[in-house]
Amino acid sequence: MNIDIYSKDLVRFLKKKANKNGLLNHEMEPKDFLIGFIEGLIDSDGYVKRNYAEITSANERLKEQIKDILKILRIKFNERTYNYTTGQGDKTEYRIGFSLLHKKFNPIKWQVVVSQTAG
Repeated sequence: MNIDIYSKDLVRFLKKKANKNGLLNHEMEPKDFLIGFIEGLIDSDGYVKRNYAEITSANERLKEQIKDILKILRIKFNERTYNYTTGQGDKTEYRIGFSLLHKKFNPIKWQVVVSQTAG
């Protein structure tokens, strides 16, 4: 299910909470908010395979924040770094992976879509 919201108030709220480097003050946010933030990152910049999620980012500050949030939530994770070359030069990509077996997250990508058949 997708929900479209057209709200200047929501945009103002989000600008007070986050920017391209992540949350502005994640240490002060409630755990439910942090869980929603990680779920959003899984859905936008990650993938889910079975009971494992991985978030990919080229932003080192965001990568550090993801790791910090997972520590706050007491979720073990692993980090992988990939270096590659593009037309603009050398780039680094970070991947943070973790289990979903603890049932703290329920990202949209994890939900199984059941196909319907004609009856």
